[in-house]
Amino acid sequence: MGDCVPPEAAYNPDTNPGGVRCSVLDYMINVLGPRPQSVWTDVEKAAGRGFAGAPFANEGIQFGLGALRQGVITPAEFLDLNAKIGGFGIDAQQVPERLAGDDFAIANAYRSGAINEGNNLDQVPIIDHAGPDPGLAHDYVHTWWMRDRLMREQGHLDNHVLWFGPTPLIGDTGWATEAMLAMDRWLAAIEADTSQKALPQKIVDDKPEDITDRCTATVCEQYVATRYETPRSVAGGPKTGDVNKCQLKPPAREDYPLTFTDADFARLQEIFPKGVCDWSKPGIGQQGAIPWMTYQRRSGKPVYGGRPLPREPRSKRIRRR
Repeated sequence: MGDCVPPEAAYNPDTNPGGVRCSVLDYMINVLGPRPQSVWTDVEKAAGRGFAGAPFANEGIQFGLGALRQGVITPAEFLDLNAKIGGFGIDAQQVPERLAGDDFAIANAYRSGAINEGNNLDQVPIIDHAGPDPGLAHDYVHTWWMRDRLMREQGHLDNHVLWFGPTPLIGDTGWATEAMLAMDRWLAAIEADTSQKALPQKIVDDKPEDITDRCTATVCEQYVATRYETPRSVAGGPKTGDVNKCQLKPPAREDYPLTFTDADFARLQEIFPKGVCDWSKPGIGQQGAIPWMTYQRRSGKPVYGGRPLPREPRSKRIRRR
């Protein structure tokens, strides 16, 4: 939390609550926005400011629901897991309560493109050059999420190419330069297209024929196996992986493939007093990214959450006398 500045300037909840916070969320405070005074924790009150909002939540998520439906875990284990899952606090520490998240920060994450819904990606050619990283932050499931979002938004994947190799994160190391050169050819073809077609159509039509999905011989058989589940997808979340806070509904017995005892169902309602995720509905604050935005006023003060830039100025011809 405090390794980005000298120790004496760094945040410490006990000795220096007003110090510099070095978390990834606080790096993004202009994008996400600070937490309002109405929800400040004691340490925020001591610091005299709200820290960056949390752009995600786990309220209502029924962890292990898929395993319950498959009979891998028992109702008792399912209930025990969800009763104890907890969340994390303002300093990313484990706490017994579920994380409600900050709705304004969640909406701002979508608006900014930090959660990329793909609604503007028809404007760019894409070569996804990556490799497996199972179970870690850069898991290749993110690639599959993006493909699903692109299909949802534009109805095709013609501007998206996968180059999948054996090395975690970077795929085939020999492809790095080749991918740059391939993208240069693709962009050059688009630039040379003087037709009246819209840019998204040019991107699709002008893609060189040899730029296609590919994988190395040693990993092709494992290619589709890299779409690992996540705790949220096992809980019923969408395959697009882009609901950071779900809308809630009361739990209903008919939603479960087995018969809960009255005591078990009462326990379920106790664990989820506000309800369980309704994955059929959009997430809280879910929306497409807004291009382009500014996060600073002329005075230099931040515009938390951003605001759209005005239209670019048009030059005027000056008549000489």
